[in-house]
Amino acid sequence: MLEQKAKEEALKNEALNLFYEIQRHGLKPFEGASVDFHRKRKLVVFIPGEPPLIAVVKHEELLDFLVKNNVRRILIDALFPSRAETFIEISKAEIEMYFIRRPTIIEKFRRYLRKKLKIEVPRKRLY
Repeated sequence: MLEQKAKEEALKNEALNLFYEIQRHGLKPFEGASVDFHRKRKLVVFIPGEPPLIAVVKHEELLDFLVKNNVRRILIDALFPSRAETFIEISKAEIEMYFIRRPTIIEKFRRYLRKKLKIEVPRKRLY
């Protein structure tokens, strides 16, 4: 259990360091929460701000988490038909939703960071 917590904390720190590195180069973050959806695992939610927040959230607790943190816009990386009810609930709560529909966009952004800004983004998700 302690080892898992340490691993999660290390991954959060790595993500925050990447965020600060990107920000240092003048790129503006999305003005809202970014939600990393997974089919069988909990969600990872990132909210830029002072301080930025990274949280692991259960699927069924997402809406409450977003409302509690006063989120008005979310960026979603994957559309899963099984999450349609969640998306409907979020929409009814008047939270704007934006979707990255093409995986190539994410890869192009990684390539831009690597080649132009010399920032390496890990490909493999370790969490």
